[in-house]
Amino acid sequence: MALLLMVGSVQQMDAQKRQTTKRRTNTTRRTVTPQQTAPTEKFVREIAFYDVKALDFCVEGQYLFYVEKMPNNAVMRIDRTTGEVTTVLPGIANVYEGRRAVITSIDVAANRFIFGYGDYPGSVGIIEDTQFKFKGSKDWERVIRTKGDYMLVMRHDSGTELYDVKNMKPVNLQGIPDSGNSSIELSPNGDVWFPGRDGNNFGVIRLSKDGKRTFFNLSNQAYIMSEGIKPVDWYNNPITWFTSAGQYLYMSCKRRVYRLDMLQPAAWEEYGKIPATLDSNFAQFWPNFRGDILNNDKGSRKTYWFYRADARETPQCLADWNYIPTGLSKFGWEQLWPSLSKVRVDFDNNYVIAKEDGIRIYNPNGVVGYEKARGKVYKP
Repeated sequence: MALLLMVGSVQQMDAQKRQTTKRRTNTTRRTVTPQQTAPTEKFVREIAFYDVKALDFCVEGQYLFYVEKMPNNAVMRIDRTTGEVTTVLPGIANVYEGRRAVITSIDVAANRFIFGYGDYPGSVGIIEDTQFKFKGSKDWERVIRTKGDYMLVMRHDSGTELYDVKNMKPVNLQGIPDSGNSSIELSPNGDVWFPGRDGNNFGVIRLSKDGKRTFFNLSNQAYIMSEGIKPVDWYNNPITWFTSAGQYLYMSCKRRVYRLDMLQPAAWEEYGKIPATLDSNFAQFWPNFRGDILNNDKGSRKTYWFYRADARETPQCLADWNYIPTGLSKFGWEQLWPSLSKVRVDFDNNYVIAKEDGIRIYNPNGVVGYEKARGKVYKP
């Protein structure tokens, strides 16, 4: 019995010892190697870029149309919402017999394509049907402007002609300036506008379709009078830039931009104003349909400024030099050069800036649409 009690006591002590003994664990550490990931480009909401070879382009309604450079020379279409690129007119690469003429320019009026084939008599055609057969005058050389149902076209022998594209007939309007003058605009109703003089006063002349000539004086504006701005001679006009967006006509004179409603013209509006503390001017600018203004002053180190329609007194500086940085690191797409490109505005107030090496969509307020290319360089 004593032996059994002693054995039991030893077993109980062993059990207690096992309970109080800490359990040893494996302390070997695992080394985790971080995964190497490729750096990603920062999303830039202000841009949408197309890596295409565009000889010319135009914007009409839902689409942006462009003509490819040779050797293919197809007519392409970009859906402004989705950003998808599709073919409108097939190209001519590898077509050696019976191929069409090379298209050098593209415009749209009255929902019809207007193709240019070079600056020579008979090189402008209006497309009448889906077979791309065109009608044109043997005297037409180059399209100057299109808006709504009308176009201004340079004729080889008789100056500039106003043409009603919807009804396919010329408008008998005399007195349109020579088309060598780039300062000429169209209103949606077909009236023609251009800078002009009335004695010692300078401003803008409207030629209505019925032949009526009206002068809108700019010389009596407060800023122009206070600065003593006058024409140097009969041929010189202090208007530095002349353009339009929708139904509004815009023109600049040094540190001011003036605006006039072309459909209901009344008094000039002093629309844009350089802040008093800013050494700048309106040398070259592009308004959009909202009334924002992209300005290239050409005269200072901070070249590009953006005047929002609802904050025109406090412009945003877009560049510290003579180009706009895009925020992309992709070679060839780091900079925007509006002054060296063709610039148009689409109906969502995006700026379309194109050269032969690509089409660049830019909007300081954030690009609207173009989902395929938004924030990157897209190659169809």
